[in-house]
Amino acid sequence: MCLTTVATVIGLEEGMALVELDGRLRRASTAMEPDIKPGDLVLVGLGVVLGRVDPADLDALRALDQERQETGGIR
Repeated sequence: MCLTTVATVIGLEEGMALVELDGRLRRASTAMEPDIKPGDLVLVGLGVVLGRVDPADLDALRALDQERQETGGIR
């Protein structure tokens, strides 16, 4: 199962972003969102930054993620 989740951009280097994801640092491609910058909230899936996340939507996204974890997936 693919996990897509919200992360914070920590740094950038040659087409890759260093993101903090659930307290861990990971690398993700910026090919689909080349204009991100450190501090941005982004949606990451399959090692790719898929898009920016509006901070106003963060609580709703975290609630959906929590529900997914509690129910074991999509209903």
